[in-house]
Amino acid sequence: MRKPEAGEMKIQAAVFVWIVLVNLAVQVWSAPLAGVGFCSWAFFLNSVLYFLSGEEDPKKRFLEVLLGSACGILLAAGLVLAAGVLQETGLGQVAATMVPLVLCLALMILLHPYCPLVLNNAGFGYFIVALIHAESAAENVLPYLGSHLAGQVIVVGGALLAVRACTARRCGSRE
Repeated sequence: MRKPEAGEMKIQAAVFVWIVLVNLAVQVWSAPLAGVGFCSWAFFLNSVLYFLSGEEDPKKRFLEVLLGSACGILLAAGLVLAAGVLQETGLGQVAATMVPLVLCLALMILLHPYCPLVLNNAGFGYFIVALIHAESAAENVLPYLGSHLAGQVIVVGGALLAVRACTARRCGSRE
């Protein structure tokens, strides 16, 4: 345990309040949001991934989560579509799934050092979660991407604005 630095708890509280308010808004408007294809996991997962990222630069971290997560969603949809095509050609279900899965994993893991802005842990997280209901990953790719983008801008962007406002004012101190 450590003692928080001056103002650190106020910044944490500002981020916490913002995330609670966004969650409340999503709960209040859940029916209309569902009507437009809103997906809550895609909306909120990026905030967790953003704050767990080890990247020091907030702008680079924002881009890594934004682009990596979108890449993960697209790879999950691509895997499902490719597996379907391979199964239609007569390849068995296991082989039809493993071929695109191995290609997606190779892309994310082996090419990560060359393109970490897009191929990263955020993308891997979204890839895994999008495949929990694999049968819907391809058909819901646009709602997943839209919900992800909205979450990145609203949840993470709003939290960053709260941090900036708190830091600029030193969270209420008059220095």
